[in-house]
Amino acid sequence: MPDLQIGWVTRKGMGHTTNEDREVRDNLKEQAGKPLLEALGQPELLWLFGVFDGHGGHAASEHTGSHITGNVMAELLKQSQLEAEEGTAGPSIDVPEALTKGFCTTEEQIVDIEKNSEEDSGTCACCVLLCGRQIYTAHVGDCRAVIASGVTPSGAIASKLTSKELTHDHRGTYPGEKERIAAAGGKMIDGRVNGGLIPSRTLGDLSHKVHCPGAVIAEPDTNQYVLERSDQYLIIASDGLWDDMSNDRVVGIVRKATKAQPAAEALAREAAKKYGGKQMDDFTVIVVRFLHSGA
Repeated sequence: MPDLQIGWVTRKGMGHTTNEDREVRDNLKEQAGKPLLEALGQPELLWLFGVFDGHGGHAASEHTGSHITGNVMAELLKQSQLEAEEGTAGPSIDVPEALTKGFCTTEEQIVDIEKNSEEDSGTCACCVLLCGRQIYTAHVGDCRAVIASGVTPSGAIASKLTSKELTHDHRGTYPGEKERIAAAGGKMIDGRVNGGLIPSRTLGDLSHKVHCPGAVIAEPDTNQYVLERSDQYLIIASDGLWDDMSNDRVVGIVRKATKAQPAAEALAREAAKKYGGKQMDDFTVIVVRFLHSGA
């Protein structure tokens, strides 16, 4: 297993009074406990990374950042307890299901808050759970996770890396989402769902979901990827990065910076260049470098 190097940057955009983005970088091994670690196959690494791009205020992203790890962990522990009672041997945890239910619980909590207050914010969310060499993703909205890969014949990091999306953006203009929204009775107006939100899946946003049920949803898409020796970086970011740069450009900047924290800072500088050195939108990025032995 590679060692990890982690860097991150979060900055307020010019259009907001406060930064509505939030992020998490949680090492889960200590809180997992022996039964869960055994059910997961005794992974050497167990981390949860997440980027949450809030809108309409910071309450939804703040709640997600504060509770998503606990909600996902509760589902993992619940599965572990059930498997122990049934006497199932070997790795048996359904991580995508735990991530999905963790998102569902977080959505229920935010909706309950919004029903009992004047709060009406929402958030996009992209979570990556690193379990040994297994990389699991769950996301709603247009935060994105990308893997950067490339290795020389001798096993060193390549000078030029390729990019691979682990998630696909949820926007109402995209195939699949557009048809789903129409089936729910919604429509796209100026690139927004019913003229309101650009992302077509979010946590929170109760008023939008009540107005046209099923158009904007909180159901995450999940994915599983096996980390390979050629994989060098994981980049998770809000659309404050991706709206300004392609995946390949982002990967090129990260490779040039080499280390994780300088890479995150370089991405922030590059995204701010055309706006006089300031971020146009709230900006959050996490860069994870995989330090493979012998590299």
